[in-house]
Amino acid sequence: LLQDLVTKQLLKEQNNYWGMASLLYENQPNDEQELLKLAEELSFDKYKFLSDINSEKVKSELNAEIKKSDELGIDSTPTIYINGDKYVGVMPYDELKQKLVEHGAK
Repeated sequence: LLQDLVTKQLLKEQNNYWGMASLLYENQPNDEQELLKLAEELSFDKYKFLSDINSEKVKSELNAEIKKSDELGIDSTPTIYINGDKYVGVMPYDELKQKLVEHGAK
């Protein structure tokens, strides 16, 4: 979870969330060096990426995300909230659609 949050914040800085998300899913890096190799595959600015890892802005945003997830009791993915009701785990499309409609989606 922590690695995902860090990477999400970094990708917001370099504008390639989905490219990196796919590589992370396929490769599951274990450390900063492996993460950096994946970033290089997507032609990220290596020095900006390293700088962002240690930036106060990214750390602050990361801490806010962690605090929010702790407050909501989120400790696994996927976890979604629909109008305050918590759903944990994979939900088939039809079931998700039904839940959304029950909560007022059109």
